[in-house]
Amino acid sequence: MHILIPISITLMFFISIFIWAIVGQLWGKFRGFFHNNYSFFDASFIMAYFIEQLLLTLLISTTIFNPPFLAGIFAIIVITTASFQKLMGESRLKEISETSIEQNIIIDDVTKINDMIVAENEDLKITINNLRKFIENLQQKR
Repeated sequence: MHILIPISITLMFFISIFIWAIVGQLWGKFRGFFHNNYSFFDASFIMAYFIEQLLLTLLISTTIFNPPFLAGIFAIIVITTASFQKLMGESRLKEISETSIEQNIIIDDVTKINDMIVAENEDLKITINNLRKFIENLQQKR
């Protein structure tokens, strides 16, 4: 009997690590799916809160369980849901911030190139003007 407890704890530990590794491998794909479907996840969280509240109301009114116990479980579930929503919201803001930084870098690069082209254009205008004057001088000397 005493040997089964450490074995079951060890087994649970390895199962947890295995599940964690699978989630880690799939996280990038999930993150991409999330960022491409913000509205879907916003609506999903609204529905999750609705269902949680509905279940609490039904359980309190129809079961013999202790209502404070059910309220405590409900609070844990709602806090967990809110934590996931916060995590996804922060991920969303991070993605938007990274995209904004990338766009600002591109804008700076394009602005520098544009400034170089404008400066080169001004130099070419001066060169053309100088050539025009030189040609006029040559024509006058003939």
